Amino acid sequence: MGYYDQFSAALPLLLRHDRAITFSSEDPNAAYVIRNGAPLPSGNGSLRLAWVYHRPDDGVPLELYERGVWWHGAFYRTPDELRAGLGLPDAEFDQFLEDHPPIKAWYEAAANRG
Repeated sequence: MGYYDQFSAALPLLLRHDRAITFSSEDPNAAYVIRNGAPLPSGNGSLRLAWVYHRPDDGVPLELYERGVWWHGAFYRTPDELRAGLGLPDAEFDQFLEDHPPIKAWYEAAANRG
């Protein structure tokens, strides 16, 4: 999970029992990004708002974004979702990635995340 700038310490405390979640302030391709008032970071793919916590007294909202890619109105969060969503044979899928460099960059970064 990526975060940056004004990170709230509350989230790691809430999620401390989930060992599958790690926090990094330096991963521009993190699957999820937490925003706490600062501008969103750059990275491969697009960020889609997944959850918002509205703080009391008009405080800065805490926002959770998921990283993926948009294609023809559908949002794909994982390489497997993109492959299944396009439904192309391997050779055609490989050509699709070659024809769309930003999607290919996201696909490779997401595949390397593990």
